[in-house]
Amino acid sequence: MKIKFNFILITILIITLVGASACGVHNTVELETSTVERLSTPVPPKADSISEIEIAGETFINNDYIILKNSKIYLLKHQSEGQILSVVVENKKGELVVFDGGRIADAEFLVNFINEKAGVVDYWFITHIHDDHLGALYEICDTYYDDVKIKNICYNFPTFNWFYERVGNDAGSMLVFEDAVEKYKKHHDDKKDFKVNVNYSIKKNDEFKIDDIRIRVMNNTYLIDDDCINNSSIVYKVNIENKTMMVLGDLAYEAGMAFEKEYKNSKELKSDIVVMAHHGQGGVDKSVYEKISPKFALWPTTDKIFNNTSENYKTNEVRKWMEDIGAVNITTVENCQILQ
Repeated sequence: MKIKFNFILITILIITLVGASACGVHNTVELETSTVERLSTPVPPKADSISEIEIAGETFINNDYIILKNSKIYLLKHQSEGQILSVVVENKKGELVVFDGGRIADAEFLVNFINEKAGVVDYWFITHIHDDHLGALYEICDTYYDDVKIKNICYNFPTFNWFYERVGNDAGSMLVFEDAVEKYKKHHDDKKDFKVNVNYSIKKNDEFKIDDIRIRVMNNTYLIDDDCINNSSIVYKVNIENKTMMVLGDLAYEAGMAFEKEYKNSKELKSDIVVMAHHGQGGVDKSVYEKISPKFALWPTTDKIFNNTSENYKTNEVRKWMEDIGAVNITTVENCQILQ
């Protein structure tokens, strides 16, 4: 009887231990799955410090995320009611690269901003012919031609006739802009004070370099009938201090799909920073942003658009996209911004 009792006791212990072991494995699997789910949710970076500084009479919010050691990216606020795209990259030597620049009303502030820096722009890139993108450069070339030194102006537009067949007189901004650029170049050629290079036929994979800033042209202009001006935007990828920024211009849905299709290898699109397409609404689809997978989303936009106050925009949806991706939204709703 004693032997039988011991056998039964040992059997019970074995069953208990096996059951406990099974439960332990099951609990471990649940813990690992929970951990994976938690880690798969992107965590936005946090700023080391946020402060305010004044440049050219405007307040800039200085977002110190310690992603750039010696360089800065400036997102300039609109000087009138409408949205603009105006981005300036400054390297450790104070050399400047400008993307678009905004409207005619933004020209004076931009001139003052540049002159509080080195007073020289090494490269000025334009995405497309809408006035909220090229208006400031037009005005500088036409009116402030002696106030800012621009060494290189780069762009590529479809032909005037192609635009005119689709948008009529709206294509005129292209001719007016190109006349002003030519005026600026001729003025300085005649003065012989410095050389102005105008590259009006940039193409995909062209690269430009100024010290540690590299700019790559990511596409040729898309000839798409729908929303033809926005869809003709040139996209630029900037590399500075081994960090990358994608400037999407006003690339709309159709061109966004074509752009995504061109880059099946998403590693070429991956960027630390994205300048939102079409001011963050009515631009490229979520899948493009997912492939770019930015840590920071720069919104060159107004309160009306960013907060969808008129309820006419899809901004709320796009903001949710960027939240899902784990990007920090940095906007010009209230102030100019600095990312460093």
